[in-house]
Amino acid sequence: MPVGVTALFRAFLDLAEGRRDEVERRIDAAAAVLAQSGDARIAVRLLRVRVPAPAAGLEVGDAGFALDGGDWQDLARFASCRRMFGALVAARRERPGDALDLDALFAAGWPGERISPDSLRNRVHVNLARLRSLGLKQVLVRTEAGYLLDPAIALRA
Repeated sequence: MPVGVTALFRAFLDLAEGRRDEVERRIDAAAAVLAQSGDARIAVRLLRVRVPAPAAGLEVGDAGFALDGGDWQDLARFASCRRMFGALVAARRERPGDALDLDALFAAGWPGERISPDSLRNRVHVNLARLRSLGLKQVLVRTEAGYLLDPAIALRA
């Protein structure tokens, strides 16, 4: 463990010499040490002040997505969910930071359909829960205005 902690502390020298990619490599390599050493956890917190963690990335396709190179989540079976996700992606690309309200999400998921406000809310929330369970929990943000994909995340087509 002392060797692992010492290797992690070397990241401070890398940072001083401007080698940010080396800092990230050392933090990644210290994963086992972090579970056992408070000193290592403090060092990583201090390093993250100067070198933030890389932004998460979301790969988007016509019928699904993958977060950070994870498993592909296919939305082909869930047509309304796929359309809602498409609307969230389009809003993120066109107006990062602007949320879609429940009415806009419903209109995207069930175009042309009219139902009671309670049913509308329920349907949209069921699809949002599905998206979260498929891996978008950290990326799907709720605001007072509605829902959006985190503007800090990188979208890749």
